[in-house]
Parts: sequence; C-alpha cells; structure tokens
Amino acid sequence: MTKYGPLGFTLIVFPSNQFGAQATGSSECERAYMYHKLNETEGNFPIFDKTDVNGPQTSEVYAFLKARMFKGDDVLGDIAWNYEKFLVNGSGIPVHRISSATDPEAALEPTIRKLVGAPQDITV
Repeated sequence: MTKYGPLGFTLIVFPSNQFGAQATGSSECERAYMYHKLNETEGNFPIFDKTDVNGPQTSEVYAFLKARMFKGDDVLGDIAWNYEKFLVNGSGIPVHRISSATDPEAALEPTIRKLVGAPQDITV
C-alpha cells in the first residue's frame, strides 16, 4: 500500500462477517489480521470496525458505494464476497469497482496512475 502513499493514495478497509463467517473476530482482531495479511505496519491505513455491506443493515458508506457505480464495472449491485474493492477519487466519488476474484493491482493500477497523475509507462 505504501507504493502509492507519497502520491496521495489511501487504502481503507471495512471488514464484514457476512460472507461464510470468515471475520468472526472482534473489529480489533480483524484489523490485526488485515495488517498482517497485507504485510503492512499497523496504522499505515485505516481499517474500520466490522460492518454490514449488504441487506437491511447495510452501512451508509456501502449503500453510497454500491449506488454510485457506473456502466462498465465488472460487478454491480450487492457485494458478492469478501475483498471486493472500490476505487474512489479525491472528491469522494467511486470511479471503479472490482470483484474479489480480480487481481487489484492489474485492474486498478492504470486508473490509480491516472488519478494521481503518475506516468503510465514508469514503474512506481
């Protein structure tokens, strides 16, 4: 995640236990697990408390993200599985969404580079 840090890129994470009971720990446990899984120093990016991403108790942030997607994304509607990703621009507008099965670096890097003004042909 530090790859884009100096360019103004921030990863934020919202754990959810709505998918096969894979996040059964407390919010604190889920934060520790995610930092470890991503091999990142604790606190490098925000990991929020566990939240509902689908259904009648959907958090406001997920209701917003799911409602703002545009034609051409590889997924629409409800979140299908853990680790689905949204790319949000500096104005807070979602600009891309990918499924959990999609390689995030390959799918999002061109858009990230464009958003942060990085050259398209130089490795960051």
